[in-house]
Amino acid sequence: MILSGSLVIRNCPLTWMPQSGRFLNFFTVLRLERSHSGILARLFSISPPGGIRRAAHLKEGGVPQILEAKTKHILATALLGIAWTATVAFGSRALLSYESSPGRVGMVPPAWPTDSGVRLGANRSTLVMFAHPYCPCTRASVEELARIMARVQGKVSAYVLFYKPRDSGDDWEKTDLRRTAAEVPGVTVLSDVDGAEARRFGAETSGHTLLFDFHGRLLFSGGITQSRGHSGDNAGESAILSIVNNQATERTKTFIFGCSLTDREKRGKKQCLK
Repeated sequence: MILSGSLVIRNCPLTWMPQSGRFLNFFTVLRLERSHSGILARLFSISPPGGIRRAAHLKEGGVPQILEAKTKHILATALLGIAWTATVAFGSRALLSYESSPGRVGMVPPAWPTDSGVRLGANRSTLVMFAHPYCPCTRASVEELARIMARVQGKVSAYVLFYKPRDSGDDWEKTDLRRTAAEVPGVTVLSDVDGAEARRFGAETSGHTLLFDFHGRLLFSGGITQSRGHSGDNAGESAILSIVNNQATERTKTFIFGCSLTDREKRGKKQCLK
């Protein structure tokens, strides 16, 4: 390769003519120009008399092909980014809708069911929560129950009735959620075989909590979480605390957020999106 000024002469058999002071052969030069959009490479063919003719086409692998490949890569990356963003947005919306969707409620009796196997507390209010042992949403309900019991010590008798299929094994009575509920001071944990007690009290959703006075009159019915699986201050907890402390309350019913207790197609262990 021969370098001459700003010209690069490649693979050209040259014959120097002292008489004319010129190269008689055609040769190829590569000139780089700086423009407003960057450095562009342009290929020229130069003839001995000095006439300049721009090449019609660049060889394969030239600058335009490189730029085209980069453009395609950038476009593909942008499209993937848009698709990912849309997927995340759709998934977040679906999850938010699920978390804020309340569960079903059956026919809740206005008074303590006379055929219930659970004993109504004497000289104090009685709280009953119905739960599915494999519902992760209900963990927040048990946490809220612990907070309530810590603030109403000696004023409430509390039960948590966990659903248990009649022919199920002992694993249904040895879940972490059931152990957590049993550790709450003042709470008695019982098994609700085939959901018999839940039907008597009109409970169809895990986390459904009811409060009765010592005469058996219904004082409150609903959930004690603000959404599925989210603990924290909520209307149900505030209502129960106000009622037990003989304070006025604006609500005696709230939405319940949890897994189904009564749907026969969802009596298995895996039934929640949490």
